[in-house]
Amino acid sequence: DNNDNLEDAKRLVKLLKGMICHVNLIPINKIENGAFVKSSNENIMKFRDYIIAILTGIGIGIPVSLICMITIGGWNAVVLEFLVWTVASALFGVLSVVTLKNDRMNLILSTVLHCVGCLLITVGACAIIGYADSFFEILISVAPVFAVVYGVIYLVSFISMRKNAKKVNEALSKK
Repeated sequence: DNNDNLEDAKRLVKLLKGMICHVNLIPINKIENGAFVKSSNENIMKFRDYIIAILTGIGIGIPVSLICMITIGGWNAVVLEFLVWTVASALFGVLSVVTLKNDRMNLILSTVLHCVGCLLITVGACAIIGYADSFFEILISVAPVFAVVYGVIYLVSFISMRKNAKKVNEALSKK
C-alpha cells in the first residue's frame, strides 16, 4: 500500500506539526516481486503540492494577517507583539540551522550556543515589547521560565530522535 495520496499527506502534516524537519519525497522504483509499486507522477505531484501549500500558507498567512491587523486596527500593542514574536520565531529557526545543523560543532557546543542565542532573542523581544523596564529585569524574570521550557523541549526532542534512530537501526538490522 503506497502512502502517496492526500489523506497520507494530511496525516504527515499532523504527525510533523511543531517539528523542525525536512521531508524527502522519494518515489519507489519498481522492484520485481516487490511488495511496493511506484506511485504515479500525478499522485507524487498532488502529495508534494499539498505539503508545499500548507507551508506556503503559513509563510504568506502570517504577513497577510499582520498587514490586515495594521490596516483594520492601526499600529497598536497587539500588532507590535505579533510582529516581534513572529520575527523572534524566524530568528529561532535561523539560529537552529546555524547552530544545530552545523557539522563543525559538537552537540554540546551547538546546544549551548543555540540555548544562549534563543534566550537573548527572547529577552530582546521582551525588551522591544516593553515587558519590563530593564534588560536585567527581563533576564531575571524570563531566564528561569525559559530554562524550564527550553529544557523540556530539548529533552523531548532528544528522546524522540533517539527513539526514531533506534527504530531505524532495528529496521535496518532486520534486512
